[in-house]
Formats: sequence, structure tokens, C-alpha cells
Amino acid sequence: MTGLPAVLRERVVIADGATGSLLDVMLGDELADRRDLVALDRPDIASQVILAYIEAGAEIIKTATFNANARSMKRFFSAGLPGQGPATDPETLARRLNEASAGIARAAVDVAVAADGRPRWVAGSVGPGSDAPSLGGSSYGELRDSYLPQMLGLIAGGADLVLIETVQDPLQAKAAIGALEEAGRVSGRTLPFIVSATVDGRGRMLSGADVRAFAAIIEPFQPLAIGLNCSGGPDELAPACGALAAVSSAPICIMPNAGLPRSSGGKVTWPLDAATFAARTGGMARRLGAAIVGGCCGTGPGHIAALVGIMAGAPAPVARPGRIFALASAFTSMPVAGSGKAGIFVIDERSNAAGSAAFKAIVKAGDFEAAARFVVDRAARGADAVDVSVAGSVRDERAAMVEIVSRAASVMVAAISIDSTDPEVIAAVLPLVGARPLVNSVNLEDTGKAVRLFDLARGFGAAVVCLAMDGLGPARDRATKLSICRRLYELALSRGLAPEDLLFDTAT
Repeated sequence: MTGLPAVLRERVVIADGATGSLLDVMLGDELADRRDLVALDRPDIASQVILAYIEAGAEIIKTATFNANARSMKRFFSAGLPGQGPATDPETLARRLNEASAGIARAAVDVAVAADGRPRWVAGSVGPGSDAPSLGGSSYGELRDSYLPQMLGLIAGGADLVLIETVQDPLQAKAAIGALEEAGRVSGRTLPFIVSATVDGRGRMLSGADVRAFAAIIEPFQPLAIGLNCSGGPDELAPACGALAAVSSAPICIMPNAGLPRSSGGKVTWPLDAATFAARTGGMARRLGAAIVGGCCGTGPGHIAALVGIMAGAPAPVARPGRIFALASAFTSMPVAGSGKAGIFVIDERSNAAGSAAFKAIVKAGDFEAAARFVVDRAARGADAVDVSVAGSVRDERAAMVEIVSRAASVMVAAISIDSTDPEVIAAVLPLVGARPLVNSVNLEDTGKAVRLFDLARGFGAAVVCLAMDGLGPARDRATKLSICRRLYELALSRGLAPEDLLFDTAT
């Protein structure tokens, strides 16, 4: 992807508008049920949409693949709709569809760039699907597997980046990012990505996370940008966008609807005309120093052309502050000073069976529902995080931790610290947590185990406690503690973690 990260530091980049609402008009009622297959059924219409946005001045061009994950493709097989061609299963159809759609956008963008020399980029659109994993609709693994053929198709078709948009649940975004990373390993081509959430009138996602939690959870994955889309018009989205801009270390992306939808005579309409949408969205983007601005539902080429005019001569996007150490609960972020005691981060350890007789008794009795309630209760008592450990109290530590964390993680008001020395326990629990957890802990007694734990933390966006301990046991003097911590730091960074992902415990 030529130049986009550098361009985002220098000027505002204009993204296109809605694809689905345009396709609804162009395809008509007869093909409405097959709108998601437009790149295969009617590539000419898919191309017309892209060309209209290029002519309007859009620089980031989205593919018509919002619903093109394998889970969503199942409906075309269960409904018996004809026209899948050689696709014999949802995974194959998803891959073909995404490759075709990205290829259509790639061809149009390349022609436009060759004609006028202006840079443009193809963004593979990846929507949330209909099942929020934090609410029990699916699992991380199921979603990741569903997104994998979509990501492989977008890469094969020539996308420059992926837009993971309309995110309703941070765990869904983690699954999409995990699939993109796996697709990069399989294909040998890694794409950058933008993550954009949708929020309600309170500024919260469907899962309950606010925008501060969203930023704390997603930024460790190092997105190209982070933002909000859909959710209402620019006026409705402005408070949440302001809150996100106040805490995000990543460039900000804003893509509102053309107002709140209205229904009349069985048709959905959008109240904001092009000039009004552009004035309000452009004004918000300028105030917040956004790096990417575009449109979502109800916007069309006219809205984007007006936005291009409004944003002409806009100042460079605001330089973002550096990322700080923060965890997140299912609902909000927990920065280092988040407890109200500046510089103090409080971790409750009463849900650790090694130090709590009450919790140990509940776990030993196998009452995991009660154990989860115990954890949730401890989280409500004011700590920034709650440490959860069952080691030594049950025969199957992995199964017990899965039972407890699966019940507690999505309803805790504090962050969760996953405490185990077994990497396989950590590996089983991390996919259950949509928040930003803490892995407790990593040391250098076994370097291979340390590498495995750091890789898991990076892959799931977790922070890590690093202990000053190596093969000789806990360090006893200052020089040895510093030496071990330095080696842990260097190893963590070599595995893709950042300094803001690490806590050091030198008292061990």
C-alpha cells in the first residue's frame, strides 16, 4: 500500500460513502436478495458504484464485501438460491466473492491513478455479521474461521488495506484481526487495517463497551486508524467521536450516516442532503483533527463530492499522543491512573485460589457459576483489575478457567487478570475476553514458554506482567533484577509487543 500512512500524517484523506444503499437502487427489487453477490452476478454495476465515487473525489474506495464472510454466505446455500457457480460451500463462495470485488475496485483505481497520478487505495470492507460473540451469538474461533476466506480473497484481489467496520463487539474485531493476520501468513502478504465501531446514543457499542474501552482494546493491535461509522448522522456521532479523539493514539476516522433513517411507504430515506452532510461532517472532522473522513448509510457520490469541497485546504490531522498503558473491562478503559489514585493501578487478588480460602472452596466444589459471581463481585469493589487463578484447587485448570471466565468476562466492571503458569490455559481463556486483559505472568525460567506467552498476548491484544525470575529462580539483587527485566523487555518487543503492553514485577 503506497504511501497511505505517510499521507495520513500530512493531510485528511477522503473515503467513499455507502455501497449498500446505492446497490439497492441500482439492482432493484428483483435482485435485492442477492445484493451481497453483486461482484459475481453484476460486476458491471459493482464497477459503476466505484467509478461514481472515484469521480466524486474519494481516495479510499471500499469493496462491496460488507457481508461477504463465510457465515453470511451460508444463507445462499440454505435458501437454495442459484448462481454460486463453481462454489460448493460458503467458504469457497466467500473467497471468490471477495477476490472478485477487490479485483473490480483494483482495476478501477489503477486506471484512475494512471490517468491523473492522484493516489487512491482499495479498502476491503469487512462487516460484523449478525452474531456478537460477547453476547453468546458465536465464538472467537467461529468468527475467525468465517473471516479467513474473506481476508484471503481480499488479499488475492489486490486490496491495499482492510476496513473492519460497524464493529458492535470488540471480540468480533479481534477475530477479524486474527483472521487477517492468519491470511497474511498463508498468502505472504500482510495488509494494514482500520477498525471502525458503531455506537448507540450513549456512546456504547452493542456489547456495552464505550469508546474509551474500544480504543484501549484495539490500539495494541496497531491499526492504521481507529474510528466510528454509521450510528446516526454527524450530529448524533459527534459526542462519541469527540470522546474517542480525546483518548486515541491512532489517527481518527469518521464516517457518519446521512442522518437518522426515516421510513415512509415501505422505503427508507435519509434526511441530510449533500451540502448539509458535508458541512456538519467536515466541521466535526476539522474540530477533532480527523485523518480520514467519509460517509456511511444514506450517503452517495454527491455527499462525498460536497465533502471533498468542504475539506479542501483543511489543516493536517492532529498529531496523536503516544499510547499509554491501559487495560479495559467490558465497559470502559482502566489506565494507570484510572483508579483515581494517580500512578496507582489496583489489582484485586481475592479471586486467586492460592490466597483466598473462600474462592478456593467454591472452585474445589465445582460451582463455577458461583465462582464467576465471586469474580464479578470483586470487580465491583473499586479495583482496576481482578486477578483470577484456580491453579492447585482443581484437577483440570484449563476447563475451570474457561468455565469461570466465559461467565464473568463480559459483565465485569473491572479488567481481568488471567493468572496461570500454563500457556495452554492462557490460550484457552484469551479468546473468551473481548476486553483488554492482563496475562499474569511471564518469566525466563523457560524461554520457550515465555515466547509462547508473549505471542499469545500480542495475538489477542493483552498486556503482560513480567517477573524478575529466570532458570536460577527469583532474582535477589538489583543488578540481576534489572538484567532479567531487560531481557524480558527485549524478548517481548522482538515478538511484536510494545512497551505500553508490559508491567514489571521486581518484588518476586
